[in-house]
Amino acid sequence: MLMLEIKKLKKSFGTRTVLDINELNLYSGEKIALVGMNGAGKSLLLNIIAGLTKPDEGSVKTGGEISYIKQFMDKESEESITGNLSYDTDYFKILREFEIYGMEKYDWLSGGEMTRLKLAGEFSKNNSILMADEPASNLDINGITILEKSLKEYNGLLLLVSHDRELINSVCGKIIEIENCKINVYEGNYDFYKRCKQLEIDRKNFEYGEYISERKRLFRAAAEKKQHSKEMKKAPARMGNSEARLHTRGVNSKKSKIDAAAKSIETRIEKLELKKKAYEPPIVKIDIKECFKLQSKIAVYGSEITKTFSEKTLFSYSNFEIRRGSKTAIIGPNGSGKTTLIKMMLNGETGIHFAASARIGYFSQSLEILAPALTVIENVMAASEYSENFTRLLLARLLFKRDDIYKKVSALSGGERVRAALAKIFVCSNNVLLFDEPTNYLDVQSLEALEAVLREYEGTLIFASHDRKFISNLATELIIIEGRRLNSFSGTYGEYLESRNQQGSIVKNKAGDCMLD
Repeated sequence: MLMLEIKKLKKSFGTRTVLDINELNLYSGEKIALVGMNGAGKSLLLNIIAGLTKPDEGSVKTGGEISYIKQFMDKESEESITGNLSYDTDYFKILREFEIYGMEKYDWLSGGEMTRLKLAGEFSKNNSILMADEPASNLDINGITILEKSLKEYNGLLLLVSHDRELINSVCGKIIEIENCKINVYEGNYDFYKRCKQLEIDRKNFEYGEYISERKRLFRAAAEKKQHSKEMKKAPARMGNSEARLHTRGVNSKKSKIDAAAKSIETRIEKLELKKKAYEPPIVKIDIKECFKLQSKIAVYGSEITKTFSEKTLFSYSNFEIRRGSKTAIIGPNGSGKTTLIKMMLNGETGIHFAASARIGYFSQSLEILAPALTVIENVMAASEYSENFTRLLLARLLFKRDDIYKKVSALSGGERVRAALAKIFVCSNNVLLFDEPTNYLDVQSLEALEAVLREYEGTLIFASHDRKFISNLATELIIIEGRRLNSFSGTYGEYLESRNQQGSIVKNKAGDCMLD
């Protein structure tokens, strides 16, 4: 059943066209991810479909009611969610599915809890169209797993915007890319889209190369013909009149043929099918200067670590050890103390010890290392150990070009602020990086660029993240916060999940044996 029909839609801001969609038809049961760089128009398209923003031209027709999970909500909107809690059977069931219990007061809710409540509220409407803009923001891994299950079970038309590649891969069977204000449709998940996109780029660049080579060959051939025509000799002075006339007639005949051949080649050049180089949007490129090596084999260790707030204990009498050069992910549910542990490391609280030569770079999800009133270049130069020329080059590779570096931080988007904060860290020779949710607000391309540079980073990386693919691709060690303890695991996230599943199977088998007895 047709659920969404878009025709000749255009939306511009000033002289910049953001969306130019000729036609798009989407049907019930389709699960679609919208992808594109920050600022490509993903959220804008959702707002237009929801009727919150009017297009300049064109029409949008929907075949049912819309549930819209927005990325950002003001306090009034959030309070309206908690103020309209319904305890009918269906809604109560969904609240329990999202593991929401007794959350009646807005002031008591964490960011993750508010996100769960927001998701439960929209799912409970059971509308025929569901639009979700970064629905995994602030959710812990368990919350994302619940969200993933709910999205899979949803039967209507789903439009999803997310930088969580694993969520897209698991849920979506179609990708709509917004690029240069146009849309491109791919039938498959995110990995399939990436492969197709790369094949398209390779094919277009190959065809462009062949086109350029053929043009050059034809231009050379035409030039050679013209030069040959130009160099054809006139009749020598010693020839008689009749002989000279015969010579000139012969030369002119040959010259005409050569000129005609040159003209024919020029016509072929004009009729060559124009091939353009594949459009490749500007991408983030990050370099980290070589860091000073730690002398100690252990970068940081904790002994008898305890943290308590009021009457709540996050963890007690726990030990951990992080090896030099390792990439350690701190994982655990919302409110378990991941950010707290990173800040305890940063502050060198009692029981936590760094190697003597450790130089620490800290990325906070609140981006507190940036001064909002200062410009990008002022913020980064305040920490830079390198020349302004190098700093400008790094900022350019992070897509801060020309006058962008003079923007005040307060005027930057979320993704731009993250890139500016990363620049401020990367202009220092740190050999230990503490990163708290570094993937928030980044588009997938920027996220993958960060992932690539951190993978090659030779220092020690300690990070907290809810992005499962980011953890899977980076972590070599884990610290798991559970049961008020810090538990260490030597291995990747995938190996940890496999180990946990095996332990679960053993427990089930033992339970089964007991039941048989």
